Amino acid sequence: MSDYKILRRVEYPSVHDFLEALHDKEKGDDTKYNAWIAACDKVKTDFPKGD
Repeated sequence: MSDYKILRRVEYPSVHDFLEALHDKEKGDDTKYNAWIAACDKVKTDFPKGD
């Protein structure tokens, strides 16, 4: 497994957090959902795919 995959795996926000964020989004509040997406994007930026 590539190093970036290992590093990303431990840094990504939890699936539990995603489900809570998705629930809130379905109820009309996308604050947690947008934060979860931003956290995932940061992980991808901090640990880019290797060539």
